[in-house]
Amino acid sequence: MFEPLQKYFHRVAKEYGVSRELNAALILFYTRNVIADLFKKMHDVGEYVDPSIYSRGTIIIKVKSSAWANEITMRKEKIIEEVNKKIGKPLIKKITTKQV
Repeated sequence: MFEPLQKYFHRVAKEYGVSRELNAALILFYTRNVIADLFKKMHDVGEYVDPSIYSRGTIIIKVKSSAWANEITMRKEKIIEEVNKKIGKPLIKKITTKQV
């Protein structure tokens, strides 16, 4: 009877010319969720790690310290695998970190 709203997002975004932006936002959303799951023992991981940019297969993650950059780097293959699984396509090829 009722259709999920997400079913219409991509069509409407394409009509308004913002499908690229919607895809980037969804990829960053999925990346945040994957990172939160990987570091679930650390309650405030969002304060230290922020997936902030997606462009051409690369996600740039802002981190607060070199220790967090190292943690993300060590787990980047798993993050890429899980995000691609959530997207349903192998769009993510690379993850880089930027210390802020």
